[in-house]
Amino acid sequence: MATTPNGRQNGYVSHPSHRFDDLADLAFRRPPAPGGRERSGRRFVLLTALGVAVLWGGLYVMFHQWRSQYLVRAAFGTRQVAPVIDAMATLDPPGIARDDWEDAVKRTHALIVTVTDSNLLSVDQMKDLRAELLQDVDRALAHPDTALAELAKVWDSLTDRAAFVLRDTRAADGRRHIRPAIFPTQTKQP
Repeated sequence: MATTPNGRQNGYVSHPSHRFDDLADLAFRRPPAPGGRERSGRRFVLLTALGVAVLWGGLYVMFHQWRSQYLVRAAFGTRQVAPVIDAMATLDPPGIARDDWEDAVKRTHALIVTVTDSNLLSVDQMKDLRAELLQDVDRALAHPDTALAELAKVWDSLTDRAAFVLRDTRAADGRRHIRPAIFPTQTKQP
């Protein structure tokens, strides 16, 4: 196997200005100032590392603050809004099996938790939602024969408001929550 001496190929001797390492050295390094010394890239590297660390720290603080506020809102929705619908589980609507009714109430509770955990609603909006749900529950408790319609209305209202949150690309039919079979058919499908 033939070897070529450094800088020679087929008898050609390269000139120092054709060497790539020297070109990069000449192009990117300033000549030293008269009576001064050469500048190194150490200061640039240290300032860049400091800038990246400050940027990372700022983003971390912002994310931590956002996450703590999100957890407060999600906990409010889970503890204060969703349990309102559970009072409907005590009802016995006419013509509906007890297991089917309890399953429909549990599914609606899960739907409310998903919507309140989605970070779409502020605490004030969740308070308004809780007031709406309380009205629906009070109407159902006053007239148990309308309980099915009231629960279906809650389901339809939430799926209309937050349909994109309720989509699941992992499920075959694309729905995260399956509408209880005892509900009347919805005119608009999410």
